[in-house]
Amino acid sequence: MTTPMTSASPQTPAPPRTRRPRRTTPEVKRLILQSAREAFQRHGYANTRTRDIAAQADVVEKVIFRHFGSKAGLFEAAVVDTVAGFLREHIASWQGYFDQEHTDVRAPTAAFIAGLYDVLHDNRGLLAAYLAAASFDTGTEGEYSRSRDLLGTALQPLDELSRREQPIAGFGPINIVVTIRATFGMLLSLAVYGDLLFPSTGRPSRQEIVDECLALVFDGWDHRSGPPAEDSDD
Repeated sequence: MTTPMTSASPQTPAPPRTRRPRRTTPEVKRLILQSAREAFQRHGYANTRTRDIAAQADVVEKVIFRHFGSKAGLFEAAVVDTVAGFLREHIASWQGYFDQEHTDVRAPTAAFIAGLYDVLHDNRGLLAAYLAAASFDTGTEGEYSRSRDLLGTALQPLDELSRREQPIAGFGPINIVVTIRATFGMLLSLAVYGDLLFPSTGRPSRQEIVDECLALVFDGWDHRSGPPAEDSDD
């Protein structure tokens, strides 16, 4: 008795692979920077690996080096992106404000200080990682010879704007470079290290911090406005 031959059942075809939509270069860079900011805030500079950043952004690691050159270059871009973007928007709005022949600098300055504090506070983990790496991480000394000047360079356009508008505001002999960095440093320290500076109980609110910073700035202006006083013989 012969056993009838049975034909093999056809295999179920594998479902077609879904191709990921092609992403634009700006979108890829945005995703990499977003992933980098999160990683650097959690782990600091030294303990963050570019392969982990690439995996989070869903790109291959070499794409990071193609766009940013190195891990240090990516870190610099992530830090600058948090501050320079806000400064660009502020400078553009301030130029438009003075183009309309406004002379009161208090309103745009108040908006600038409040907005800058928020940007610094929202990115305090990343900025703390940058300050630590740029100041104390001897293992990255060679990579950070340039990045030590990141914030100073980012503030230079604000220096130029302030010099142009100084006559309109009626300020006296103010050293703009020092004044801007003193104000920025005050906001940076309060935003990044506020938890260390204030007691755990009775900590001031965000509005209280901003109001006191504004009072210090405006009081300094009020005592330096107008031409220098002439010496008296009396």
